[in-house]
Amino acid sequence: MSQNKERNNEVFVGKARAGHWPIRTQQAPVRAEVGSDCTWRLFNSALGRSQGREESEGAGVDPNGAVMVPDQGREGPWDPVTMFPPIPLVAFVAAAASLLLVGFLVRHIVKQRRPRGFPPGPPGIPLIGNILALSSDPHVYMKKQSNIHGQIFSLDLGGISTVVLNGYDSVKECLVRQSDVFADRPSLPLFKKLTNMGGLLNAKYGRCWTEHRKLAVSCFRNFGYSQKSFENKISEECLFFLDAVDTYKGKSFDPKHLVTIAVSNVSNLILFGERFRYDDNDFLHMIEIFSENIELATSSWVFLYNAFPIIGLLPFGKHQQLFRNASEVYDFLLQIIGRFSENHKPQSPRHFIDAYIDEMERNESDPDSTYSMENLIFSVGELIIAGTETTTNVLRWAMLFMALYPNIQGDLQAGISGDLQAGISGDLQAGISGDLQVGISGVSKRVVGHSPNPSPATFRNQEPKMTLS
Repeated sequence: MSQNKERNNEVFVGKARAGHWPIRTQQAPVRAEVGSDCTWRLFNSALGRSQGREESEGAGVDPNGAVMVPDQGREGPWDPVTMFPPIPLVAFVAAAASLLLVGFLVRHIVKQRRPRGFPPGPPGIPLIGNILALSSDPHVYMKKQSNIHGQIFSLDLGGISTVVLNGYDSVKECLVRQSDVFADRPSLPLFKKLTNMGGLLNAKYGRCWTEHRKLAVSCFRNFGYSQKSFENKISEECLFFLDAVDTYKGKSFDPKHLVTIAVSNVSNLILFGERFRYDDNDFLHMIEIFSENIELATSSWVFLYNAFPIIGLLPFGKHQQLFRNASEVYDFLLQIIGRFSENHKPQSPRHFIDAYIDEMERNESDPDSTYSMENLIFSVGELIIAGTETTTNVLRWAMLFMALYPNIQGDLQAGISGDLQAGISGDLQAGISGDLQVGISGVSKRVVGHSPNPSPATFRNQEPKMTLS
């Protein structure tokens, strides 16, 4: 019994010198009671420095500088502190982070593999796929891939498999004949950030999309193209546009802003019941932000954000500029929605905003209703973009074609003048549309062969000549 007690009270003894851990000695053991002041804290504090006699005695160090550590009943030269020194916390965290990173990389690379039967496409860089190839002139790159892989091909946008359709037949098959199959929207981080998958264009295929689409179609029919007076309103807008052109008195100018506002005012008559003036700087600023956001949405920064949402924590990048622009646009839309809904009368809608507010009030008691002020803001903004950007670009391209080829411009003007002189309202739209199609098609073949996506570089160093009559 006494032998076991002495063995339990044996200690390790070592010199308290920097860089030297205590070792077991063969000399007579120094007695120390287990649980005394000879703790690990005092043991660590005794290492690496010289102690005085009095201080050493109080810290569990003998007069010769030897450090005393309780053995806790272990025999032999084995010491857990000596054999297994503690792992630093930084090293442990680094090792864990490395394992997580390797696992993430492996998972992402496996995810990038095209499944069997998927449309072909160009090979991509690991992790980021084809994002860098789309950073400049994406339409040129996709046209090139269409020539290689066909009208239907695929791209890898950082692990997001994307199918690209190029050609009238392919787009019609997807969006018209099989519209229900392709009606849904992907839950991309960009859509979640901007509209929370609400509104109209970015809504998931379900009740929200169905209700908002039905309301939008009804409003465009009731306040727009079904009314005979709407054609006169478009003609009036054309006169306002020509008056704005005349203010330049024959000097050169960029028609982008004038064309954008003129086209947008056609949609504004349905959305707000009024048009905006060409010198309305607030509305012009909002349109400019819309155009900038469309360009930013196709930037490599946004593609990377969709693939790796964690980069949203970075305070810089084009995706952050897009978010700031969107916030500014939503504030402006909230103001004009409040302005145009001031004299709202229930069940007597004058435009889209009134009709939407009526639906909000009608479904106020429904907890699952998708009508809300937030979705109204998103819907109005998306309808402005949808009714402005595409038509504006078509008209700007047409103006550029006509300016570069005055002879085609003359043929087109003669065709439109003939239709106007006929004075047959029913055939007017078809006649003008046919003349535009023939004119633009003829210019396209002469400029870029049969390419439906001409590059702006095609028209550089060419002097445009255009007359407005």
